[in-house]
Amino acid sequence: MSCFCSARLDSLARKLQVLPPMGALVPPLPAILSAGGTAGAAVGAGAAGFHAAALARLSALAHLSQAWQVSQNGSFAAALSPPRWAGTQARLAATVASFNAQAGMLAPLTASLQRVAAELMKLMPATGLVSTVQAAYGVDLRIRGAVPALQARLAATLAASPAQVAAGAAGTAGAINAAGAAAAPVTATGALLATLGVTASAPGLAAAQLQLSALARMMAGVPAVGSGFAPLSLLSAVMSMLAAVRSSWGVDLLQPSGPPQLRSALAVLPVDALAALPVFGAAAGASTAVSAGVGLGLQTQTQAQRAAGRAADAAMAPALAAMAALDLGPAEPVAMLLGTMTQAGLAVPAGSCALPCPIAPG
Repeated sequence: MSCFCSARLDSLARKLQVLPPMGALVPPLPAILSAGGTAGAAVGAGAAGFHAAALARLSALAHLSQAWQVSQNGSFAAALSPPRWAGTQARLAATVASFNAQAGMLAPLTASLQRVAAELMKLMPATGLVSTVQAAYGVDLRIRGAVPALQARLAATLAASPAQVAAGAAGTAGAINAAGAAAAPVTATGALLATLGVTASAPGLAAAQLQLSALARMMAGVPAVGSGFAPLSLLSAVMSMLAAVRSSWGVDLLQPSGPPQLRSALAVLPVDALAALPVFGAAAGASTAVSAGVGLGLQTQTQAQRAAGRAADAAMAPALAAMAALDLGPAEPVAMLLGTMTQAGLAVPAGSCALPCPIAPG
C-alpha cells in the first residue's frame, strides 16, 4: 500500500517556495494568440438530469482508472474484479487514511500554493500555443525557423481553389449523413467509455455498468478525503501545470536549472511572426470564397454531428439512467489524491521512510 509521505511533501514545498515570478519570463502574447478555442467546451453541453449525472459517474471512474494505471501500473478494471476487489478497497482506504493523517501539513502551504498557481497560470497561454501548434501541424515552435515551416503547412491547407472548397462544402452534409450510418458519432459519453476501453454499444455499456457497480460498493468502505481536500486541489493544479510546462518546453521548473532554461526557450518564441499568420487572423489573405466555403462545411458538419450525438445518447438513455442512480462516494477526490501523489512523487511504500508512518502496522 502507498503512504502520503510527509517528508517528501516538505521537500516539494521547499522547491515550490523558491520558484521565481513567471511574468518576467513570458513575452506578451497578442490576444489573437492567447484566445483559446471554444469547441471543446461544447462537449457534453446541454446534458441535464440523469444524463449529466451519468457523465459525472463515468468521469469519476475514468479519472480513478487513469490514476490507478499510473500509480499502480495495472488495470483498474482488473482491480475491480471479484478476486482482487477486497485488496483494492484496502489499498485505497489505507492511502486515504495516510493522507487524512498528514493533511494538517498541507493547510499551512495554502498561501504558497496559491502564489505558485497564479504564477504558473501566466505560462499557460504560451504553453498551450506551443502544444496546440505541435499537435495540429507537427511544428515545434521552440525551434528557430519554425514559422516558415508552419507557413508551408498553412499554405498547403489553403491551397484548394474556391471552386474545390465550395464543392466540398456543398457535399459535406450528404457525406456526413452517409458516414454517420457506418460510424458511431463521437459524444461526451462515447469519449468517456472509450477511455475505459469499451465502446458505446450494448456490451460496452454493460461492461461500464459492471465497473461502476463494483466501484460504488468499494467506495462505501473507503473514507472520504477530509479537511485537506482544498489544499490538495491546489497542489493538483500546480502539479498539472508543471507537467504541462515540462511536456511543452522540456523544462522541469522544480530543478534549479529550470527557470533559466525556460527563459531561454521563451526568448525564441516568434510571437510577432505568429500573430501575422493568416490562421491567427481569421484566415486573412484567404479569399472570401474559400473562407465562406470552409465555414459552411464546418457548420454543416457540426450540426450533423450534434444531431447524430443526440440520437446516440437517446439510445443509451436506459443504461445511463441506471448509472446515474449509483453513489460513488469519494471516488473523484480519491482519484485526485492518487494522481497528485504520483505526479508529485509523494507516494511511498508504507513504513519505508524514517518518519513515523500513520498506516504501517506496529
